[in-house]
Amino acid sequence: MFFETFFDYPQRTNVVIISDSTYKKVQRQQLESDLTVLQSRANRHRTALKELEQAIGSKEKEIAALTPVEPDNLPSESVA
Repeated sequence: MFFETFFDYPQRTNVVIISDSTYKKVQRQQLESDLTVLQSRANRHRTALKELEQAIGSKEKEIAALTPVEPDNLPSESVA
């Protein structure tokens, strides 16, 4: 009785037989779908990178505006 409940599972599996050309078509469709997903992800990453670079540039400008100019760093005037 124990073994009957333990091994009580479907004995059949569904097998679908398709032609090679149909298989290649399905495979190509799946690869094209995967490619579209990857391209979309890459575009989102590129957009995020541009936004980060703009934010970094903005912060660098803010820092430069707040950094005092020291007399040692001023351009020297030539006396002729």
